[in-house]
Amino acid sequence: MLNVDKLARLRKEKSISRKEIASALRIDRTTYGKYELGQRQPSLEVLVELANFFNVTTDYLLGRTDNPKTPELAIADELKSILELFHRVGLKGLTQNEIDKLSEYVSFIKSQRKDN
Repeated sequence: MLNVDKLARLRKEKSISRKEIASALRIDRTTYGKYELGQRQPSLEVLVELANFFNVTTDYLLGRTDNPKTPELAIADELKSILELFHRVGLKGLTQNEIDKLSEYVSFIKSQRKDN
């Protein structure tokens, strides 16, 4: 079942109205309102559209996880952290073993791309 608290929180975090979301999803405003009130469940197609709209996983919307990030966003966040570390300390401070591990990690990330 759709987690109505998460759905409402996501909408409020974006500072958008129910009408705006309904319009973006091409559904009636009252239908969307019923999703947030727990009076109606979205179809699988609408659930996926909601997840895409809010850039979260369907598992998050269903309450199966508390982590809203898609795997792609999680990887992007990790890479950002690594790049910030490089910027602060530079590669000079890393051992060869650490550099090898980073290389392996980058290879892993590339293997997770959808276009591979």
